[in-house]
Amino acid sequence: MLARANSRTLSGSFAKRPGIALCNRLVHIRASRRPTQNDILRLKDEEKEVEASIKQVESYINSLRSYIKKREERKARREIIESEKIDTRSPASDGEVEEIAQFIESEEDVDKPKQITSPDIARSLFSQNLDIPSELRDRMNSSLIPLISQQPDWSALVSSIHENPLQLTGVSIHSIDKLITMIPVQQRAQSVSLIYEMLLDAGIKPSKLTLDLIMAAYAHKGWTVVVQAFRTEMEMLGYKPDQFTFGHLIKAYFKNGDLKTCAALVRQMKNEYGIVYPSIPVTTTLLQACIKSGDFKQAEEIFSMMKFISQDSQPGIRAYNAMLLGAAKSHNVERVLDLYKEMTTRPVDPLKPDMETYLTLIYACARDPRTHLRAWELVLELQDHKFPATRKLINMLLYLCGNTGELAIARALFRKMCTNPSSYPDSHAFNSLIKSYSNFRPGHFSTVLTTAMSRRLQTSFVFEEFDIDKSKVDMDEMPPFIGKPMLGSKLEALAESRALFAFFKEKHPEMLNRNVVISYMRVAMDLGDLKEFMARYEQETYSEQRGKTNEVSRKSSQVPIPREHYVYDLSIKACARLPNSLEFATSVWVERGKWRKTPSFSNMTPQQRKNSDFLFARGMIDALVFNKEPQEAIDVLQSCIKQFPWKHAHVKSLIDHLQKVDDINNLTLVKSMIHRKWAQMSSDSAEYIKYQATKDLRKLESR
Repeated sequence: MLARANSRTLSGSFAKRPGIALCNRLVHIRASRRPTQNDILRLKDEEKEVEASIKQVESYINSLRSYIKKREERKARREIIESEKIDTRSPASDGEVEEIAQFIESEEDVDKPKQITSPDIARSLFSQNLDIPSELRDRMNSSLIPLISQQPDWSALVSSIHENPLQLTGVSIHSIDKLITMIPVQQRAQSVSLIYEMLLDAGIKPSKLTLDLIMAAYAHKGWTVVVQAFRTEMEMLGYKPDQFTFGHLIKAYFKNGDLKTCAALVRQMKNEYGIVYPSIPVTTTLLQACIKSGDFKQAEEIFSMMKFISQDSQPGIRAYNAMLLGAAKSHNVERVLDLYKEMTTRPVDPLKPDMETYLTLIYACARDPRTHLRAWELVLELQDHKFPATRKLINMLLYLCGNTGELAIARALFRKMCTNPSSYPDSHAFNSLIKSYSNFRPGHFSTVLTTAMSRRLQTSFVFEEFDIDKSKVDMDEMPPFIGKPMLGSKLEALAESRALFAFFKEKHPEMLNRNVVISYMRVAMDLGDLKEFMARYEQETYSEQRGKTNEVSRKSSQVPIPREHYVYDLSIKACARLPNSLEFATSVWVERGKWRKTPSFSNMTPQQRKNSDFLFARGMIDALVFNKEPQEAIDVLQSCIKQFPWKHAHVKSLIDHLQKVDDINNLTLVKSMIHRKWAQMSSDSAEYIKYQATKDLRKLESR
């Protein structure tokens, strides 16, 4: 409004005066005497000067308008940033990762509607606390004030304006934008459609900010069609989409998991609108989307773009945390450590790691045996920074123990969690504890406890945490651990894991999901006890043909679990590691054949069914070889040689055995079967090309 008034003043008062002066000059000349040729030439020169002055004034007016427009755009962007709580420095996310290997898209706490708990604040809804523009406040129903005691009912407030005969007639667009800005983005979609309808009825042209705020509301809901419609409306009204506009579009498609369209929008920003790079919140959101979908290559490209385009686009802690997790999920611990070093030592604005950074680092190092010690060093670093001992932190430590076999530390941590109802373990914690038993090696002293970290780790986690004041603990909720800090034998480990499983099966059966049962069975396999494995197989799993027993069904809907791919795959692998398991392997083979006729198998995709059959066939060959039945293993291979893409690596145990016993005939037979399979395949098939390329590479490497 001010800009238009200024331009009218300039064009109306100042720009027209030179023309009036020229007319007065001509009248004066005509009144005094007849103009000469020199007078005419002089007047023409003056006219040219006046025209030049007018052009200068018009140029100034255009420059002023351009300046005012740019100033308003900058102001609009600031208002968008403030209203949508966008942090252009990309700070650490307040959201927490609930699962260790799963990236969770979390909303910032600042985006959540704040509840008004004070009655005084609630009563002063229309006072300066909310600062609703007076021209809108006068059109709201004052009777709503006593009804609003906890949180503003924005839908009711907007409806009360709609019920007023004047509605938005005569209201400035600035006041309307301010009203929309005040509505939390989570609630805005319920009200903006009515506001926009009243705005159009009043003949008010929406501003760029108006449309951005409305797009933000629908983007939060993931309503891509509506967001696109308002983007079209924006261009029809003469507004050029900017990085905030595209940010709303990307957020809407991201909410729907449409990563391809997100990437296309980024390209459109650059190619059609000249926006070299989106804002940091937009790029960080897109980066998170790539990590979540497993598109790590695209994530690397976006991350590189953020680093090298300009100093203002440097990735923040959220972007680095996303990249750390992506590298960790790819089992690329070297990349994880390089990223960590890069973020903390970069020359300009080095970043300080937060809790999520440390947890991701520990997770990555725990997955690679080469960096297990580094993981424990990071645990102590995290402790030095005095981060709170949250459930997520304890779960991560238990995950580390499960991977490194630190059973003593895992038992102490788990017991400590059981001392307080607020920290009582969940299924993830119990699964990690059970995995610690699998990696337990009695007689082999812990590697980490032989380092300089030993005393501090034992003081922090083992002995101090194992001592519990029974008078302050509900012992009915305390699992039955053997009463000593460290177990001394496999029998103790098997017995304690069995007792713990029985305890939670009785007290908290909801904790015993498929992952926990599989880990529980694996303990017996890894500790080398076939009898115990078979007992757990019979007690904690059931055949779908027979179904659950009534007794079990009454106790829990999760345990025992149905026997399907994962159970059969683990069972046949156990037969390839545990002596005297041929009879059990045969029964598993027969039972799995029946399972293949059930809906559980038929509901799998064709590729999943093929992969499952191939894995089991390979496991069966390994089990037969381990149980000294090589001829049976050869028969299995012959029966399915045409079904699966067999390679020599898949039957390595059979080939090694035949070489060991010097059975040249069968060795030649096995190799020739695999060779003929690939020779008979079409030369243009993808599998053949991959197979031939592998052979050629090995030939080159052997030279």
